[in-house]
Amino acid sequence: MARRWAVVLLASALLAAACSGSTDSAETAPTSTVAPRPVQPRRAPGFDTEIIRLGVIGDLTGANGRSGREILTGVEAFWSRVDAMGGIGERFPVELIVRDEGGSPALAAQVYSGISDEVALLALVMGSATVDAVRGPAVDDGLLIAPSTRQFAWLGAENLLPVGTSYEVEVIDGLGWYMDNRRSDAVFCGVTDPSSYGRASRAGLGLVEAALDGSGVDFGYGLVVELEPDFDATAVVEQITTAGCEVVWLGAGDLSTRRLMAELAAGDVDITGFVGSGVRVPVPEDSRAWARDHLLVAADLPSWSDRTPGMENLRAELEKVAPDAEPTSMVALGWASQYPVLAVLEAAVADGDLGRDHLAELSTSLGTYDTGDMVQPVVMESGLRPWPRPVSIFSVDPAGGDVTGLTRLGTFEAPFVDVVESLR
Repeated sequence: MARRWAVVLLASALLAAACSGSTDSAETAPTSTVAPRPVQPRRAPGFDTEIIRLGVIGDLTGANGRSGREILTGVEAFWSRVDAMGGIGERFPVELIVRDEGGSPALAAQVYSGISDEVALLALVMGSATVDAVRGPAVDDGLLIAPSTRQFAWLGAENLLPVGTSYEVEVIDGLGWYMDNRRSDAVFCGVTDPSSYGRASRAGLGLVEAALDGSGVDFGYGLVVELEPDFDATAVVEQITTAGCEVVWLGAGDLSTRRLMAELAAGDVDITGFVGSGVRVPVPEDSRAWARDHLLVAADLPSWSDRTPGMENLRAELEKVAPDAEPTSMVALGWASQYPVLAVLEAAVADGDLGRDHLAELSTSLGTYDTGDMVQPVVMESGLRPWPRPVSIFSVDPAGGDVTGLTRLGTFEAPFVDVVESLR
């Protein structure tokens, strides 16, 4: 037994001398560490182990087709940049499957059924009515949806990936900014319509009135006009001027709002108009002279000239893939809408699981994520998610602003913005 231990001790001593002794022999080669191979995700709906396919459904040829095509330009530019950098997780390219519903929610449901088995998730569904048309079947299929619209209700909705401040908060912050920076005793009015955007605008107007009731602030509240589909723009403008409106939240859909702005411009009506992110900028040519002195924008979107990482990347990518694309707020909205989609897919690839159950789990557990400083993220967690509060305030100067005519006045969060919690 003693001889056995002696042999072991001698071997250990020789090994120690070889490792620590100073000799003329070559240095010991550095240890090589081989990085573990990334997990290969299994085949899943919308993923054939090589390409990740995402769906887009929207109005590309109907009444809102112009805005829809611009939003799509932003979405396509976003994924073009991701693919140029190697794809999701620098491994998997993205293919978009785009379907036009022509402005018909009924057709949207049919379009959805045609692509639901082909995509990992719906990277964008344009318009609240279209979201409503496909969300039920998508919940049944376990399919996530990134909506282009920003209803406050989306925050607690199952299977949605919203981003940015809601339409209701835009109204609250916008009018709050005016009261704080211009006049609190102005006569405030609103124009809405039966659309989802119009209903959100009407809710925001009602919340401002409720928040200031009994507060000591002399909030002169006029009227809220709800437009009919075939409304007479001249009659509406006469109605709001007769009521003595001084500040009007133009909260109808984009096309209706543009008609109203044209009528206000034609009469050179001395009323301040406010719009949110649901209305496209730049404003039409026939309204620009009026807009320069009368229009304000309250939205969680950047101006085109902002030097945020997201806007820098958007401008650079458009130069490559769509150099003739008109710079508009809708292009920026399309790009910004994809950040939560990217966050979920990157995490899924890292986990090695692109199955729909796992994507849904990530959408309620990832927390915050990068948005290129373009918009505020909606935190991904279960239950009643925290909501973005401040908005950017812009004046409109088609000659002196950026290419969309926007000049940033600052960001603002109304002191009474928490009133929106009543919508939970």
